[in-house]
Amino acid sequence: MKGLFVSFVLSGSQADQLGIRSGDTIFMANDMRVKNIDDFRLAEQRCMGTIHNVLFERKGKKIYLEWERVKSARLSSFRKN
Repeated sequence: MKGLFVSFVLSGSQADQLGIRSGDTIFMANDMRVKNIDDFRLAEQRCMGTIHNVLFERKGKKIYLEWERVKSARLSSFRKN
């Protein structure tokens, strides 16, 4: 499955708050398939600049996160698929 490879994450950004790290590969954002940076930006724009959910891979494991869950649980309740 092709996705968007994350080469770096700005400290304090929403990606940082979501737990996205350098080396991750993003496959979906806001329920949209992400294959490149343009797809990711479109997913952001659809929700007024906020990412509400994201599916990504880290070290061979797929991780699904929902923004509200992350804000309230401070990254402690990843739902892994």
